[in-house]
Amino acid sequence: MTQQSKILIPLAIIGLFFFSIGFALGINSYLMPVLKDSLQISGATATLLLAATFVPFLLFGIPATVCIQAIGYKRTMALSFLIFALAFCLFTLAANLDSLIWFLIASFVSGAANTILQASVNPYVTILGPMDSAAKRMSCMGICNKLAWPVTTLFITLVIGKGIEDTSLHDLNLPFIIIIGIFLILANIAILAPLPEVKAEGEDDDDEDIDQAEKNTACQYADKKTSIMQFPHLLLGCLALFLYVGVETISLATATGYAKSLQLDGDNYGFIPSVGMIVGYVCGVLVIPKYLSQAAAMRICAIIAVIGRIAVAVVPKPKGSGHGI
Repeated sequence: MTQQSKILIPLAIIGLFFFSIGFALGINSYLMPVLKDSLQISGATATLLLAATFVPFLLFGIPATVCIQAIGYKRTMALSFLIFALAFCLFTLAANLDSLIWFLIASFVSGAANTILQASVNPYVTILGPMDSAAKRMSCMGICNKLAWPVTTLFITLVIGKGIEDTSLHDLNLPFIIIIGIFLILANIAILAPLPEVKAEGEDDDDEDIDQAEKNTACQYADKKTSIMQFPHLLLGCLALFLYVGVETISLATATGYAKSLQLDGDNYGFIPSVGMIVGYVCGVLVIPKYLSQAAAMRICAIIAVIGRIAVAVVPKPKGSGHGI
């Protein structure tokens, strides 16, 4: 059995988990226009859901890594799904109380679950196979993730049988209860699935069976470095991820609300940025590393991103459109 075939089943399972990440984040693109109409709040106030979802990434990143060290990747994934289930219990409570505060609390808990899950699945995919094809594996996971964003809106509208403009908060009870059940099932899958426990090079520093020479060989670049400031590629990578997640989230989460402000028909405009991102991921799968190195691909994408941001700033709105959200 080849190395590729050995990791195929674990990758498929992790792909399901990446889909669940996008599904949980996609709830924002549905809830923001619903809350705006149901609670008679401004679009800016509704976007507090996004803030409540992503603030936990700042607070729980390090605790998530401690959790992984303590109980391993699989159990950490399972824990995140249990927290997701709790978050959607709180979403159900918020819908019954018509309370923005409880929606923000539920989003915060969901963001904490998302932080813990992403802290485990992202490095897991990287470590699971050869490093030179890590970008290809991450591209495949990205496709799973971005497919899920518009699925959230589609799922809820199908379950309740109403469009966003006709939805009341109390209509959300049934889809939220179904989602709670789904996350509980995923928690069991994480525990029972054949996911090998993996470790990055140098992660076994406390293992007495590994002598110091082997540790130094495994992490030569990190040897004798004592501060995170001595890893400039890590700091720049954090900045790149910060900008990337901001652009990604804003485009995915606000597309439907923006379409509503333009008085466009339909509910699921989140599929438009989602499709664009999937095209990018597919290109990554096809060309990295066979035709393009990971570093070269990053440079090209950065240039395209700058051009795209300029276009967003200078391209005028359609005539007769609203003011957006």
